[in-house]
Amino acid sequence: MKFGVCIPHFGTPLSVEALRDTAQCAEGLGYHSVWVGDHIITPEHLLPRLGPLFYDAFVVLSYLAAFTQRVRLGTSVVVVPYRNPLVTAKMVATLDALSGGRVILGVGAGNAPDEFEALGVPTSTRGRRTDEYLRAMITLWTQDPASFQGRFVSFKDVRFGPKPVQQPHIPIWVGGHSLAALRRAVAFGDAWHSGGMDPERMAGAAQELRRLAAEA
Repeated sequence: MKFGVCIPHFGTPLSVEALRDTAQCAEGLGYHSVWVGDHIITPEHLLPRLGPLFYDAFVVLSYLAAFTQRVRLGTSVVVVPYRNPLVTAKMVATLDALSGGRVILGVGAGNAPDEFEALGVPTSTRGRRTDEYLRAMITLWTQDPASFQGRFVSFKDVRFGPKPVQQPHIPIWVGGHSLAALRRAVAFGDAWHSGGMDPERMAGAAQELRRLAAEA
C-alpha cells in the first residue's frame, strides 16, 4: 500500500514555509506522493471549507518540485475543461521534465457551476470537453508533429515540447463517481482516482469499473 498527503495550499492564513515543509516531511517519511487540488476561483458553496485563498495547482507543484527529489507530484484533481488543452499539456509536460518524471495527473470534469460560468465554459459540455481534451493532450505528448481534429479543439502538424519524461505519457488518474467518470477511467486512465467514498459505495463502484473494463 502507498500513502500520499494533501498539501495545505488553500485557506487563510497560508504559509509558504508550510507548503515546503509538508512536502519535505512527507518525502522524508517515505510517503509515495503529495497532492494539490484545483480551483481558479473559489466556488461559493465551497467558501466556508476552502477559504478565499487558493494557490494555483501547477505553480504549487513546481515550487515543491524544487525542494524534493523523490516524492511523486499529483493533482487531485485538475478540472480539465477549465483550460485550453494545449496549455494544460504544456504545463504538465514541463513540470514532468523539470521534476525528473514525477507527475501524476489526476483529472476530473468538475462540478462547480459558478466556476464554469466565471470561466465562460458551458457546464453542459464539460464531460465531452474532458474526454476530447484528454485525447488531445495524449496526442501532443506522444506525437511530433501532432495533429488533432475535434469538436472543441483542433490543430495540425504542431511542434510540441518538451515531451513528458514518463512514457508513453504522464500517468492519468481519472476522478469522479458517476458512470461517465468510470467509463472515462477505463478509456483514459492508468488508475481510477476515487475520493470521499465510504467502503460500501466504493465496493459497488469498483465492481462497476471491472464490468466496464471487461466490456472494453
